[in-house]
Amino acid sequence: MALASAVDLATLLLAVLFVIEIVDPSKYRKMAITVLKESAEDLRLTDATTSSSDFFDAFRVLEAKLRTVAHQVDPEFEYRNPRYTGYRQMVETLHRQELIHDDFYDELNQIGKYRNLVFHAHIEQADPTMVDRVRKATVELEGIAAQRSGREDR
Repeated sequence: MALASAVDLATLLLAVLFVIEIVDPSKYRKMAITVLKESAEDLRLTDATTSSSDFFDAFRVLEAKLRTVAHQVDPEFEYRNPRYTGYRQMVETLHRQELIHDDFYDELNQIGKYRNLVFHAHIEQADPTMVDRVRKATVELEGIAAQRSGREDR
């Protein structure tokens, strides 16, 4: 009986340790930091830094503009996609509708990749060139939205 209790206790402890190992958030942070470093050249990152809140503030404006344009293209867009409609789905929709060219599509995807890496790594400093790229992308989307509005007014 004592042996069975000891085995049960050992099994329980190993199960708890296994769950802790799997769910360990620091693993995701470390992985995101590694991928970010490996992607620095591809993302055209510099050594300069700014607050990551500057990046996320600009990104939220970009994401809202993406949503606006997606709704202009298809007012039922989110209703047909009952799960959360994320950044990537909106970029894909605009590209499929040929509202954004391939280079801009690639730029938006790089911005999304950078956002995910900075977010999941809990990085407090962002690259200011990425903030500028987000702002330029927002301006380009505003132009697309204005063109779409002009077409709808006719």
